[in-house]
Parts: sequence; C-alpha cells; structure tokens
Amino acid sequence: MRPLLFGRVRTWAALIIASFALAACVNLQAAEDTERHPKVMVQPEYPELARQMNMKGTVRLQLLVAADGHLKETKVLGGNPLLVQASLAAIRKWKYEPAKSETTVVVKFDFDPSGTSVK
Repeated sequence: MRPLLFGRVRTWAALIIASFALAACVNLQAAEDTERHPKVMVQPEYPELARQMNMKGTVRLQLLVAADGHLKETKVLGGNPLLVQASLAAIRKWKYEPAKSETTVVVKFDFDPSGTSVK
C-alpha cells in the first residue's frame, strides 16, 4: 500500500507543477498581447518656470486603462513635481484604443528645453 501512495503523490505533484508552468506561459503571452496604443495623445506643455530655470527631467506615470480606452487611474512613478503636474494635465486628455480587458501602461515623458518627448 505504501508504494502505491507515493506513486499517487508523485503523479499529483507532477500535475501541479505542469499546471503552474502552463499558467506562467499563458500569463507571459497575455502580457505580450496587451500593448495598448493611444488614439488621442496630448503632449504636455513645458512649464514656464521650468523653462526659465532651464530644467531637464523625466516623468514616469503608470496608467490603468479601462477596456473601453479611458484612463481609470494614474500613478506617479517618478519625476520633478513641477514636471509631473504638466504630465498629469496632458495625460488626462489621452484616450486609448479599446481592448478585451483593462491594462496597465507605463508612460515616460522626457522634458528638455529643446523639446518634450514621450516614450
């Protein structure tokens, strides 16, 4: 009876490990398929005070985008508070393409007196 019990435990353990591996592959594929592209994209205005101070910097924002494409939540990941405010004002006007479910997107704004870029 004892060898039979160990055989069953090994079988169940193998099934559990295989199911976790399959779930990890499915999640990895889902993460690759969920890249969202904005339909409406407004560039932030370079704050006048930052321009006078010749301030450069990067702002990173994490966006929670609803399935219909509107922004549900915005989280600041980093950046100068003066530049963050300009970024938030612009990002509130963004609208994304619809998708099957809500997704998380990270947006990076590079502020430079010569021009602002989005990545």
